[in-house]
Amino acid sequence: MNNFYKENKVTFQLSKLAFFFIAIFAFYIQFHGKVSPGGGFQSGITLAILFIIYELLFYTIDQNPKKQIKDIVFIILATSGVLIYAFTGFACFLFLGSLFDYSFLNKNSILGQQIGIFCIESGVGLAVFGSMMTIYRSLLREVILSKN
Repeated sequence: MNNFYKENKVTFQLSKLAFFFIAIFAFYIQFHGKVSPGGGFQSGITLAILFIIYELLFYTIDQNPKKQIKDIVFIILATSGVLIYAFTGFACFLFLGSLFDYSFLNKNSILGQQIGIFCIESGVGLAVFGSMMTIYRSLLREVILSKN
């Protein structure tokens, strides 16, 4: 820990507590996104905001962070989110249904709809989270390079 953490223990501990509640809220939005439109997008943005605030508070203070997540992880998450979204849509074709008609995913059509919507919302959440973190890291890299 450097001097910032030693001098601002209250800020450090309160931010840790706030991160916990923001993460719970993001996952709450994700798992209840099937009952309202935009759940995956909102949870992806909320989780990205959590990571961005965390990096702004703790990583930009340390000029050389040791435990920072690599950029490729966010690119993989964004790509896998798009693949989950696309695979869920085209999986209905495998069961001789229409595109994005999730009732064919299970014998019980209501359960099939719920499974399909959850997969779509998860894919959107991952894609948005990975994309926002990739954009943030690119902008941060440009700011750091322009200062040097």
